[in-house]
Amino acid sequence: MKNYLTEPDNNVHNVEELAFHNNLTLVADILKEWKEKKPNNNPLKHITKAVTEIGIYVMHMQKRQRMYDDQISKWREANNNLKLENRELTKTIKHYEELYK
Repeated sequence: MKNYLTEPDNNVHNVEELAFHNNLTLVADILKEWKEKKPNNNPLKHITKAVTEIGIYVMHMQKRQRMYDDQISKWREANNNLKLENRELTKTIKHYEELYK
């Protein structure tokens, strides 16, 4: 499994994800403080629920993107392996064609 914190292609994504998580944590902490001060505030309850659902959605999307990236990487590797195998088989066929002319 890839280490997404050290992959050079993912550094921009890592910074963006880190910024998102930091911002989400900041908002969650502020909402928690407000909710403790005003526990019966219905609009605040709705906002807290909405922010929580947004965070969960984004995390699921990030997970899906990682899975997609892994699948694409595996497909590319398999495709490259097949191309190499094809190249080797073509060389073998040409070799035998030369031998039996």
